[in-house]
Amino acid sequence: MNGKPSRSASEKSEGAEKFDESRQFKIGGIDREKLMESFSKSVKCGLMYINGEEIVGSVNSCDCSCDIIKRSKKAGEFKGNYCLGVHCYAGEQSGRFGGKYIYFCPAGFVFIICPIDRNGDFSEHGEYKQFLTAGPISPVNWEDFDTEELADALKLDLSGNETLELVKKFPIIPSDLITHVANLLYICSSHLSEIEIFKFIKNDEIYEQQKQIGEYIQNVKAMLIKESQSYISYPYDKEKQLVYSIVSNDLVNSRKYLNEILGHIFFSSANNLDVIKVRAMELSVMISRAALDGGADQSKIFDINIKFLSEFFNYKTIEEVCWALTDILRKFTKETFEFSKVKHVDLISKAVSYVKTNYMRKLTLNEVAEYVFLSPSYFSKIFKEEMNYYFNDYLNYVRVEKSKILLLTEKISLVDIADNVGFYDQSYFNKVFKKITGVTPKKYKESNGKIPPQIKNSYQ
Repeated sequence: MNGKPSRSASEKSEGAEKFDESRQFKIGGIDREKLMESFSKSVKCGLMYINGEEIVGSVNSCDCSCDIIKRSKKAGEFKGNYCLGVHCYAGEQSGRFGGKYIYFCPAGFVFIICPIDRNGDFSEHGEYKQFLTAGPISPVNWEDFDTEELADALKLDLSGNETLELVKKFPIIPSDLITHVANLLYICSSHLSEIEIFKFIKNDEIYEQQKQIGEYIQNVKAMLIKESQSYISYPYDKEKQLVYSIVSNDLVNSRKYLNEILGHIFFSSANNLDVIKVRAMELSVMISRAALDGGADQSKIFDINIKFLSEFFNYKTIEEVCWALTDILRKFTKETFEFSKVKHVDLISKAVSYVKTNYMRKLTLNEVAEYVFLSPSYFSKIFKEEMNYYFNDYLNYVRVEKSKILLLTEKISLVDIADNVGFYDQSYFNKVFKKITGVTPKKYKESNGKIPPQIKNSYQ
């Protein structure tokens, strides 16, 4: 696949290859040969391991040299190993279509192929080189197999009965079970891949997300038909619910509301990728602000946003855009304060949001207490119990986090930075900053934010 990193020459060296061979693809106590044998015996289907343009392992499969192709008068028209070329092409498609691909071989039998990622071993074009392919499989019973059509297509030098005898060598797996076989092969390839399981979970999550979006679009269409309308207004109520779910550290409902908003955007934009990208950017800004209101560390949100933006403009499909939003939603929600553990969730989330919005001016405990309709003494007690911070310490922490962004991104004096984040005395700003981070603002700026690991945050 395009975009996959190529291995360096040293990684492709003879020593590296010997290292791989010595390991015998042994992962989790099961080596490649045992895994292939277990799959073949359980599913009653052949299996091949393809590396580049070579079959390096096979169990009960045709090895790209079945008798049907050998008896074909068209065999002379095929250049090289035509069958293996078909498998390699299908392997490329499997990388593009979620990690598994079902197709027919030149002899008309079903195969399933899944890519394997061995330590980033890709072709010079960045595509997968190694694959597991299951087959050949007949999707129909022998008596229903159209031997005449097969004989005509391949110009077989065989009678109908002779052709049927060759067909009988291949296992029968009904078409409704082939998808399940593909899922098992997918698991086997992931076991051999030595890559993070995240890549495989991602495919399932993308499928589930598209399913939820599709269901929402169908509901919108049904409602419009029922009410004889041609337009539905933007679901601002869903935005509010999304924001509240993020602030409340509720990932399940956050994803639900995000998918419903995306469903509306898809429907109203007629799946125009450029329009969807613009709306997705707007949503990412809203999500990041909600995470900050939920108590997320601004410097972490800043870092996540930078990475998101650097990758976002390279996305070529709607599915990639949707996944990117879901992924950043997950990351932002993870960074929010876990209000699910808070007894006074509404009160604390409201107070935190107020601090995040007003930190840059003179802000007192009395003012915030009044905002949440509590006496200062009771609010101070509740805030300390729930947040594990005294109010003024938390306010200083927020101000310092905001100042870190300015120190790394703005060419302004320390005096101005202190003033912008609510410290009206630079010496006090220096004192608080060092107490929280372990270094002075000047040192932090000079080191580009790299605080020595041995220095601990005094508030943690």
